[in-house]
Amino acid sequence: LLLVHHAQRYALVVLPDSHREMLPAFRPGDRLVLYRHPGFSWRYKPGDVLWVQSLEKSSWMLARLVSQDSGRFAIQDGKLMRDGRPVSGRNYVLPPGLNKEFAPLQPGQVFLVCDNQAESTADDSLVRGAFATSEIEVDGKVFLNLSEDNKK
Repeated sequence: LLLVHHAQRYALVVLPDSHREMLPAFRPGDRLVLYRHPGFSWRYKPGDVLWVQSLEKSSWMLARLVSQDSGRFAIQDGKLMRDGRPVSGRNYVLPPGLNKEFAPLQPGQVFLVCDNQAESTADDSLVRGAFATSEIEVDGKVFLNLSEDNKK
């Protein structure tokens, strides 16, 4: 009933076969319920998984919000680092031995990362750097995964 009553607040996305950027958390074919906020909302928190479109590429991706305020990001020996410390809470699958530095996050920018870089074809922040919130469209954050494999 809640889903019907507030239909404009929710959306259902079936993850296409080409979207492998968030394995193993989300798999192609997963049915994801998104909670929607128009545009980019500062209500999103680090760790939220967003269904986001880069306006430059006009392609959609699932990506985890790593930061929306500040920080200097780098990849050191295949580990995602923020301000010289490993980013906690996720084990990002990055190529071993990879080293890369990014420009510091500025006000109005976000750092969005796909969990599985080995399977990803998405242009997330590890590929292109931080996104200005004006460069992306966020359809919502993943609120619920309705797929059988994830009900365990």
